[in-house]
Amino acid sequence: MDMQQLTAAFTSLKAATEFGRAALEVKNFNEIAPKLSDLNSKLLDAQQALFLHNAQLSELQEQHREATKELAEVKATLAERGRYLLHPVAPGRFVYRAEATTTEPDHFVCQPCFDGPELRKAVLQNHPATAYSDGTWRSPVCKAAIKYANATGGHAPTVLHGDSGPNSWMRG
Repeated sequence: MDMQQLTAAFTSLKAATEFGRAALEVKNFNEIAPKLSDLNSKLLDAQQALFLHNAQLSELQEQHREATKELAEVKATLAERGRYLLHPVAPGRFVYRAEATTTEPDHFVCQPCFDGPELRKAVLQNHPATAYSDGTWRSPVCKAAIKYANATGGHAPTVLHGDSGPNSWMRG
């Protein structure tokens, strides 16, 4: 509600108060009836303006609640994403590495999933069939395959040298 509507509501209330005072001073009903009618009209105008104000206020409060909720979600997402640093694993290939914490194990996140439009946090996993043979992590979401140097998965992925076979990590 803008100032013009608030001014109109207060003007109506002021006029209604003046009509009420005038009605108390008049003793004749025929003189009071038109003034009471004007008084009721002004009160209805003021009431309508206040109802409109309350409706607009409720709408603005709901928009504020939604914006506050969305802002909190964005801040939480940024904080979560800020915990991960881009880590190169091969020329042109990257993963995100989580900062070390005491509450979760060291892990790596698929870069295409993390940076994609859905902003997914897909933790890279050893493929069950090749977990200890080819040293490859796979994204459970986009199915990207990332080679890493230590086939046991215990160290950060690094650029492979040599023939890139299952034991190439030993040649480093």
